[in-house]
Amino acid sequence: MHYRRILRLFLIPIVSFLAIVVICLLYGFFIEVRWLKIKTINISDTPSIRLIHISDIHYKGDKTYLKRLVSQINDIPADIVCFTGDLIEAGDIHFLPECLDIILSINKPLYGVGGNHDTWAVGERLNQVETCFERTGGKWFSNNMVISFDNGKGTLVGESLDDVSKSNTQVLLNHYPTAVERITEDSFDLVLAGHTHGGQINIPFFKINNKSKYQRGLYKHNEAYLHVTPGIGTYFINARFLCRPEISVIAM
Repeated sequence: MHYRRILRLFLIPIVSFLAIVVICLLYGFFIEVRWLKIKTINISDTPSIRLIHISDIHYKGDKTYLKRLVSQINDIPADIVCFTGDLIEAGDIHFLPECLDIILSINKPLYGVGGNHDTWAVGERLNQVETCFERTGGKWFSNNMVISFDNGKGTLVGESLDDVSKSNTQVLLNHYPTAVERITEDSFDLVLAGHTHGGQINIPFFKINNKSKYQRGLYKHNEAYLHVTPGIGTYFINARFLCRPEISVIAM
C-alpha cells in the first residue's frame, strides 16, 4: 500500500504534465496556427486614413487559409492594404503563381515590399509579383519609390530611407523593424514591418525566438510610430503558440 501511494504521488503530476503538453501541441499545430485575428489600432483620435497591415504569408499551398484571409480583408473598410514581405519561402517558388492568383482577389489597392525570402525565392519572376499588385490598384515597391495614395491623403515609401522629404501623412514599408532606428526625426509618421512573426512560439518564461527588441505590436521611436505585425504564416515549424496570425487595421 505504501508503495502504491508513493507511485500515485509521482504518477499523477507526471501524467498531468504530459496531458498539458499534448493539449498545447494540438492547440499550436491545429488551432492557433490558422486562427486569424483582426486587431484595430487607433493612432489618431480623428483618423483620416485607415489601412490594413499584413506580412509574412509564407504560402505553402494552403489555399483555404489564404482565401479566408483575403475574404476577411475584403470585408474590412479600409483605404489600402500594406504588405511587408515574404510571400513565399526560399525553395518554394512553385507556390508563387497560386499565391498571387489568390491575393489578386483583394478588393483594395495592395502595396508591398519584399522580405528576405522574397529576395531569395522570387528572382526572375518578380514581374509576376509586380503585375499582381498593380492589378489591385496598388504597387510592389522597389528602392526609393514614393507613391501618393488615397487622393493625396498620404504617401507610401518602399524600403529605402534615402533622400525622403516629409509630406502629409508619410508611411514607410520595410520588412525589418529595426529600420525605424535609421530614419531621421520627423521624416515618417508610421513605419510598418514584419519579419519577427511575433516570436511565433511563445512559451511563458522561455524566449525561443526573441532576437528583435521590436517583437510585435505598436512602438514609438522619436516622432514615428512603428507597427510590427506577428504575420500570417509560419516559418520552420508549422505552428503558433500564444501568437495568433493577425490582420492589423490601423487608423491614423
